[in-house]
Amino acid sequence: GNNNNDKWGMNNSGLGKGAFIDRMTAWKDLPPELKKQMAQLDMKIQKQTREKNDIADHLKSRKERKESLKAEMASLKREVSVIGTAIEQTSSVVETLDKDVSRETRFMSRANDIYETSKNPALREFSAFDRLDGRYFDLKLVEYRQRMKSLSNEIMELERFISSSLQTQGDASSPTALKDVLHRQYEALVNVTIKVQTTTDLMKELRKRYKKFRVRVFDDSRDPFKEEKKKKIPKPPPAILAEQQANAGQQQGSNLFGNSSGGGDLFGNSSGGNLFGGTNTSGGLFGNNSNNAFGGGGGG
Repeated sequence: GNNNNDKWGMNNSGLGKGAFIDRMTAWKDLPPELKKQMAQLDMKIQKQTREKNDIADHLKSRKERKESLKAEMASLKREVSVIGTAIEQTSSVVETLDKDVSRETRFMSRANDIYETSKNPALREFSAFDRLDGRYFDLKLVEYRQRMKSLSNEIMELERFISSSLQTQGDASSPTALKDVLHRQYEALVNVTIKVQTTTDLMKELRKRYKKFRVRVFDDSRDPFKEEKKKKIPKPPPAILAEQQANAGQQQGSNLFGNSSGGGDLFGNSSGGNLFGGTNTSGGLFGNNSNNAFGGGGGG
């Protein structure tokens, strides 16, 4: 039983049996076995402390990496959003250009057919020159001139911006490609305008030849391309006019000669569609400001 009670070797130490050990006991007074065990315990504590520090450093590194990845993801998200917006804008521009090209191709094909028909004497009598509307070419010429002026102003503005950027950044090579592209677009637009002008001149010459043909074959000197002037309708006396206005104020909906609301009529009103075209949005047979059979100044 004494060996079990002498676990720390107290009976063999110089302190003697029954000596009391506390935190004030000097190291040299401790039993050898206790010193050995305390040294081993100290080594374990130091090892665990190092492992704890390694784990803390690893967790800190992972946290920093996580924050870095989070920032990178946010940056990528912003870039994707910008790219998505740019793609939408580019798609819209491409769609608009596709419509313009399709429309121009259709009209140029039509003009080419007319030109080829005019060169064949056997087909002249059956051709429908009197149904051509030369206003389309005049409107397109005005539209191209306006676009030329607008593009020229934009190029000048970009050149001023590039020049200002070069003065602040000192880089003389980066805007060269952009400037060349803009100049090529401008030159291409000038080339298209020249072709439209040539087509317009050709159509005028064809109209003259057709009028001579009508005079020679049908002895008809009337001008089929001349627009008829609208006949002026005399205004009724004030009393009758007031009565008509009062009766008109009691009527609603569409009628034969139109009204001021939204219904369509034979001769058109301010908003509804009609035979000869309105002034706002609805299309007519001979056109309005936005959509017609022969193309408008700004619509498709």
